[in-house]
Amino acid sequence: NAGILNGKRSVYGYDNVLQVNHYGPFVLTKLLVKNLLKAVDIGIDTRVIMVTSNTHAWGNFDKPYLRGGKSIKSWKGYANSKLYNIMYASEFHKRYNKLGIKSLSVRPGLCRTNITRNNKILHYFYGIFELFLTPVNEGSKAIVHATLGEIMGGAYYNKFK
Repeated sequence: NAGILNGKRSVYGYDNVLQVNHYGPFVLTKLLVKNLLKAVDIGIDTRVIMVTSNTHAWGNFDKPYLRGGKSIKSWKGYANSKLYNIMYASEFHKRYNKLGIKSLSVRPGLCRTNITRNNKILHYFYGIFELFLTPVNEGSKAIVHATLGEIMGGAYYNKFK
C-alpha cells in the first residue's frame, strides 16, 4: 500500500499523488508477474491486493490526468488514483486468474495515518476527527483477511463487512 495526498509534481512531470498511489503499485505488480507465476507453479495461493479507499466514489476516469498531462486538486487526484487501483485490480484478475493469480481491492477504512501531513488544512480537520478514525491495527485486519482469508478474486471489499 502506498498513499500520499499532495498536489505537487514529480521530477518526471507527473502528479505525485498519481505516481505514488497508482503508478507505483501498478509498476511493482507488473515487475512481479513472473515471480507470482512461479509461486503458482509450486502451489502457492497467489494474490495481488490493491489497497484503496471509499474516495474512489468521487473519482472519475480522466485520461489526460492518467497520462500525466494534467494537474488537478490533490483530493480529486487521490480519489482518481484509488478508482484506478480498483479498475486495475479488476482487470488484472481478468487477465491472470486463469493462470492462478487472484487479484482484488480492499478498503481498510479511514485509518489514523499521517497521510495529511503535507496539507495543513486537511491535517487540521483530520486531527479534529481523529477519535472517529479507525486505528491502523484495526484497518490492517482487512488487508490481512484479503491476504489469507476466503476471497472472491476481482472483487472490491469494504473492510470485509
